[in-house]
Amino acid sequence: MLISDFQGKIPSTVEELTRLPGVGRKTANVIASVVYDLPTMAVDTHVFRVSARIGLTTNAKTPLAAEKQLVKFIPEEVIPMAHHWLILHGRYVCLAIKPKCNECGLSTACKFYNRMKIK
Repeated sequence: MLISDFQGKIPSTVEELTRLPGVGRKTANVIASVVYDLPTMAVDTHVFRVSARIGLTTNAKTPLAAEKQLVKFIPEEVIPMAHHWLILHGRYVCLAIKPKCNECGLSTACKFYNRMKIK
């Protein structure tokens, strides 16, 4: 398909990438963002959890809903980096089971922290 439909070149748009077998929206967004530096937001479990906890998304029930909210409100020029910031924050600070709120530099602005009143 890469040869027949895309002349042997990896497509750059999410829409074209998701036409390829085995490429879902998250993977397409990663390729578009990392390879082509486009303002796309791949939403994995870390991005989904952290953006909801901090308050960057509101009532997003699916990764696609979270993606749409994030790209709407994050400045376009930082979207490719924001994806990595959210992933790393979710891996090392805002952990799924036991978040390290007392070590987090975002705690004063974080909806989760302020709701839970973690001290």
